Amino acid sequence: MSKVLGPFLSFHATGNIGKSLTAKQWKGIKQVIRYSKPSGPPSAAQTSQRLRVHNAMLSWRKYLHPTDAGTAWNLLAKSIRPHIWGYNHALKSLIPQLAADPDASYAISIEEKGTGKVYVEMQNMDDGTTGDEFGLFDIWSGSDPRALYKIGSNAIVTGNVATPSLGSSGDTVYFRLIKSYWRSGIYKITLLYPEIVLDLMEYANDAAAQAAWVSSNPNWLIQKAQYTCEDDAASTAILDSSGNDNDAALGGGDNTEDISQNPGKIGKSLKVNGSDDYFNMDAVVSDITASTTGAIALWLKPTNAAATWKGICSFADTDANTNIMFRQSDTNGKLYVTLDLAGTRHWGFRTTSAVVFTATWGHVVLRHNGTTPSLWVNNVSVPLTWINVGDKTKWFADCPGIDNARIGCNNFNSGGNGSFWAGEVDDVRIFSENLTDAELTAIYNAGSGTESILYPVLQCYSESTIKTQGSYSLKGVAAITDSLNKTLSHTIDPPLDLSGMDHITFDVRSIRTIQPLRGKLWNSTGESVLLGFAVTASETWQNKIIDISASPDSDKDSINKISFEVINADTANTFYIDNMYAY
Repeated sequence: MSKVLGPFLSFHATGNIGKSLTAKQWKGIKQVIRYSKPSGPPSAAQTSQRLRVHNAMLSWRKYLHPTDAGTAWNLLAKSIRPHIWGYNHALKSLIPQLAADPDASYAISIEEKGTGKVYVEMQNMDDGTTGDEFGLFDIWSGSDPRALYKIGSNAIVTGNVATPSLGSSGDTVYFRLIKSYWRSGIYKITLLYPEIVLDLMEYANDAAAQAAWVSSNPNWLIQKAQYTCEDDAASTAILDSSGNDNDAALGGGDNTEDISQNPGKIGKSLKVNGSDDYFNMDAVVSDITASTTGAIALWLKPTNAAATWKGICSFADTDANTNIMFRQSDTNGKLYVTLDLAGTRHWGFRTTSAVVFTATWGHVVLRHNGTTPSLWVNNVSVPLTWINVGDKTKWFADCPGIDNARIGCNNFNSGGNGSFWAGEVDDVRIFSENLTDAELTAIYNAGSGTESILYPVLQCYSESTIKTQGSYSLKGVAAITDSLNKTLSHTIDPPLDLSGMDHITFDVRSIRTIQPLRGKLWNSTGESVLLGFAVTASETWQNKIIDISASPDSDKDSINKISFEVINADTANTFYIDNMYAY
């Protein structure tokens, strides 16, 4: 017999009686029907669909319902037909979407972050990890949740991605995402915060970007002249390829003979005859006279390495005994380099052994690091024998009378052009700062040479494809090792008053992760506000929000410069910055 727990055959009964009758309610209607049992097991299609429903329900329970997403789906349910629960609307999207892509990304948070914009955080529905689904998500917004319109498309592959501006402070807007199916409910957002634009990085070309964000060492800016010697020297012009317009001129003879050699070391070279040919490089002198470090580099091929006291390269005072020059020495194949100031020799050296040879190309570089000069031949620092040493720190800044520069002779102390050297030269470069070893190696190019401009230690460019808003972002390229502690700096004129602002936000993307960069805000008194941040994923846009509320207004009330400094240069890096605000 059975134990009665409720009314037997009452109007409110549900369940089976003796596998004969089934009492139930269907859409509020009470029914009694004949007991039945399914005739067979579920089909494969039924099992698959039940699994899809099961997975969709799990995604809702684990990742959407516990967050603001649940509220957003309920607002969606009130705004569109059919008027069913937000949970049901979510499952209508989740079931077919997860069947096609089990780790599809859905929005779990869409919120105001203080810049008149909203930020979207995505999550994968299979395991709750940060959203990483590639492709464009359609962005819909408007002031009425029942009449939203598409305002754009964005790649939302991680958290915190900025959308286009949605309105002004105080506006209430509604927001949703669609990609094939609904990817969010409808979020109600109030734009609450004022904002100050620091830089949207809208630079239409590289020149504009580099003028706005100045590199502390872009490299070719220290290269004040480069003579590739590719000219048809029947013309007197020897063009400067550095971009500084410090063209040289061929002097001597009748100035019309073609002295170009083909082949030279790299393409063509120019050959001086040892009797009256020379290069006049006076135009570059004004760009290097203030230098305390520097380098002079050239490929040379002596006609006769045994010729003595011949002037290969000279920077001198036309009317006084002040000069920096190197010559073939009094011994076969050795070079002699000196610095004289008003007739006093401050330093001089002769290479300990022969370093140049007749009819043989060699790469010769005179370098000065601010402490002592050195000579490098074929990318090797050669042993030197010092002569008449006074002050090895002397360089161009200590020789204010220098007013001429020559290749193939010297001109000083009212002696005119003399001590002519015979041979070929190629790829002559003059730098206002010392070269790094990596730069020297690049120029030497394993003995083959190159006429390319040096790669930048740190430089920026305009980027039109990889961006988060507008038409452009700022692209930075940092060389391995040498870019360490180099900066890109942006001057703000007139200065900005950021008093009361608590946050700086910008978008960053970088090959290097962890902490490849750090930012700073500078005020007119030299005080700075540090903007430290980490990059957690390579080659992925990330929005950074940096709390500066602890910095007093006295450090923020006159911001006249922003800088980004390379703090990790173990490997080369390419990075992008966009959409920089204070709020």
